[in-house]
Amino acid sequence: MGSGLSKESMSVEQLQVYLEDLKSRDVCVTVIVSACHYEKYAVTETHNEIVPRTEADGDTFGHKIVPVSRRRMKQRKVETYRQEHILPLQLSSDLTGPVLLPLLTKEHPILNVKMNLDVFPLDGRSSEILDQFKMRLADQFQNRDKIIETEIQYSVGGHKTLTAGKRLKLHVYNPEFEDEANSGSCCFGPSEKTIKISIIKKFTAAPLHYAVNQVVPITPSSYAPPPQFYPPPPASYPAPPASYPAPYQGGPSIQELSAYTLFPSGHAPPPQPPYNAAPEAPYNVGPTSHFPPPQAPYNAGPTAPAPAYPGYY
Repeated sequence: MGSGLSKESMSVEQLQVYLEDLKSRDVCVTVIVSACHYEKYAVTETHNEIVPRTEADGDTFGHKIVPVSRRRMKQRKVETYRQEHILPLQLSSDLTGPVLLPLLTKEHPILNVKMNLDVFPLDGRSSEILDQFKMRLADQFQNRDKIIETEIQYSVGGHKTLTAGKRLKLHVYNPEFEDEANSGSCCFGPSEKTIKISIIKKFTAAPLHYAVNQVVPITPSSYAPPPQFYPPPPASYPAPPASYPAPYQGGPSIQELSAYTLFPSGHAPPPQPPYNAAPEAPYNVGPTSHFPPPQAPYNAGPTAPAPAYPGYY
């Protein structure tokens, strides 16, 4: 290609596919732990100085250049350990809106894209988990060296080129105007259009459990079942008996009980009156029977003697 495009340039269709892939991927939160110390070292610097020229008799005339060496002490940073640790996430969501690309023409065949990544925790709990995760890592590797440094890096899974805090520049062209995009010299290239795109991601950190310097995310499947206090089942149940005992044979049989009656043999039970028949008169009602005299109330006066009933002497 010419001076207008480079090997990293992409077409408009490739840019649209790249943006859709960025939106569909989850955010990656990485904590970088490094151990370092500072050490001093000596540097010898040599430079020329102009000094006056002197003769043997002490007269001075003219000047001469003399190399002069000086030793200086400097300090540099020496990194002895570096490791990346990924924070387990529970949820990652994309909040990037629709991206409208300008139309590329023959006069403006190149689109200069400036892309950046913005990542935020979704709630305060996620921020606390991230800070705790970073502090635990710093405490875990505190004996690596004199100084322990931690750095949080936000990126998109599968894309190492786009990270938060760093701007990514892309050159996009339209294949219909590829010749116009490659035209021009090193100083005067084709006219370009510029657009800024922000990829916005938010995340929710998973609750963490720390065990022996290991981070384990707490999920429903990681919970241990509650202890069971029931007695353990027997290893084997007793076998059933080979045969059951015979039924009880004593006493009268069913046929004998059915033939047994409360009445003597050859006599039928007395006839029963119908349930709605009138009651029979007492058997002792007659001319010789009498009823007791009626009783007077308790507050009545003296009563006359009761008359004699017939047949009562």
